[in-house]
Amino acid sequence: MTAPKSLYLTLILVIGISAIVLQELGMTLFYGIAKALTTIAIIFFASSNRSMSRLSAQMVTALIFCLFGDIALIWDHLFLLGVGFFLVAHLLFIRALSSRFGFRLAPVTLIFALALILGMSFYLWGGLDNTLKIAIPIYATVIGLMGAQALSVGLRRRSSMRIQIALGGVLFILSDALLGINAFKEPFGFSGIFILSTYWGALTLLANAGREF
Repeated sequence: MTAPKSLYLTLILVIGISAIVLQELGMTLFYGIAKALTTIAIIFFASSNRSMSRLSAQMVTALIFCLFGDIALIWDHLFLLGVGFFLVAHLLFIRALSSRFGFRLAPVTLIFALALILGMSFYLWGGLDNTLKIAIPIYATVIGLMGAQALSVGLRRRSSMRIQIALGGVLFILSDALLGINAFKEPFGFSGIFILSTYWGALTLLANAGREF
């Protein structure tokens, strides 16, 4: 018997809030466990439809790499490994959306992606070491393309699920931008609340769209 959708969403919300509180309290070990469990709950949600579609299966694969990235980013010395996992996740999101909707980018989304890639790379440049000066522009390019594709899906034909995909892509970019600003430019108060809420919001929207299509 498949659990109701509302149960998964409630579980994601409760564990996610717990993770944010634990991070604010500085309880690193318990925060890491709750962080991983939140993404695991989203993975189970994405795969909870009895007749799992190809899009859903591909979304689940991408979400698993997000989970790997979550775990790596708990430790500062594994930051680059975490970036690598998320880079693979975004490539898999691009593949999943391309398989279902085709890889057709609306012109306005290309402008959006280019502005993101150049803007974030130049803005963060002064706070990056030599390795990150290579890694971050590459990562920004891939997430920019993912966001542009997600937006294009929503713009080409309006529907609830397509809009969720577009919003999921935008929230993912917002979360990563906030993470970059907090880590390399100017740390800000309650950063974990904004970074994690937009991140898990993005994953949940993408998971739900994959589950329903």
